[in-house]
Amino acid sequence: FIWSKTVTNTGMDSGVYLFLRYTLAFLLLLPFSAKKFRRMTARQFKTGVMMGCIVFGGMIFQTCGIALTTPSNSSFITTAYVVIAPFTTWLLMKKKPQKHIYAAVGLCLVGIYILNMKPGEIISLNLGNALTLLGAVGWAFQLTYTSVAGEYMDPILLSALNFGVTGLGGLLYSAV
Repeated sequence: FIWSKTVTNTGMDSGVYLFLRYTLAFLLLLPFSAKKFRRMTARQFKTGVMMGCIVFGGMIFQTCGIALTTPSNSSFITTAYVVIAPFTTWLLMKKKPQKHIYAAVGLCLVGIYILNMKPGEIISLNLGNALTLLGAVGWAFQLTYTSVAGEYMDPILLSALNFGVTGLGGLLYSAV
């Protein structure tokens, strides 16, 4: 979080940052995944691309958000993915959350509210924190989707595809 904030403070575009970060990760993983790419099925390719799109979504919201908030707020709000994940699991896998999850979500929202509260205001959510919260939703989807994809996909291949697509997403985002 501190590194991302430092990078965004230099004025680097969020898309360029993601392009550099994830393309480097892809290139570092390539020697370990090259053979796996040759044996990849169409289903695995689609899964890796979907995962990359999900990660890109979470990262672009989080990175744009951290440019407008503090690293501590961003890290706290990002952890909301833990209480959002049961709902993405419900949505994607039809597994309804246990009742105590609702209380956890309530406590998490109270914490986010306290972070954003300004004296005299009832509700306040700055843009950076709102974008970071959207990023947390992306991380919740990523967590759920990983549990689905992990059932039939090699983790190194999934990571390589994910990194490559996220890097490409950053390049496209910065170009637009």
